[in-house]
Amino acid sequence: MSGEFTIEYVELPNGRVPAREFVDSLDDKTAARIDAFVERLRTYGNRMQGKFVKKLTDNIFELRVKQFDRIFRVLFFYQPGMLIVITSGFQKKTQETPPSEIRRAEQLKKALDEVPKPLHGIAEGKRSYPEGVGTMKRDKHSEIVEQRARKSATYRKTFGRTLHQIDLALLVREMREDAGLTQAELAKKVGTTQSVIARLEDAEYTGHSLTMLERIAAVCGIALKLHAEKKPNFDREVALV
Repeated sequence: MSGEFTIEYVELPNGRVPAREFVDSLDDKTAARIDAFVERLRTYGNRMQGKFVKKLTDNIFELRVKQFDRIFRVLFFYQPGMLIVITSGFQKKTQETPPSEIRRAEQLKKALDEVPKPLHGIAEGKRSYPEGVGTMKRDKHSEIVEQRARKSATYRKTFGRTLHQIDLALLVREMREDAGLTQAELAKKVGTTQSVIARLEDAEYTGHSLTMLERIAAVCGIALKLHAEKKPNFDREVALV
């Protein structure tokens, strides 16, 4: 998909990559869920801001991932050239994001901003980095996902399912926002409750029905199409009445 962001992970001078170390230490289902959110961050960028992404400071954002009663956060910042730099990941155990994590992310961004152009880590060969900051792990997110997916069917299925959940949740929210409706207003127009709309906009929800999506699209004045595909040579798309 054109216009996608590049994902980079900060590598410290000692060779550690804090964000990846955290995700890689988790069980397959949890790691797959976080990696799927990172993958969709690559695709959607600031379109995920709101329920899925929160701005913490002028420069630092957190990707918000929930799995049942567990809450996870991935801190990142944007750089010129369609670049997202991930600094750390952690399980959130208090209401507030730990200030130390935010400060660390701010320090890394400041240090990287001081690196002479071209952009950090893009050019081959040796490069001098500010004290306390190592190299950038140039976009290996897809490679990381592929490697773990080959080893674990659980990871692979969870990753794919989570991508679909995010896509559907974002679709419902963006249809509603395009129509200029609140959740309560949309619910009234389609004959349901605000809590149902909130669930449909939640990437944990798995109960989307085609009938409800059609009703929401109709209210929002959006044409919904059904796309059926089976590789290598079956590809059909039809408008839903």
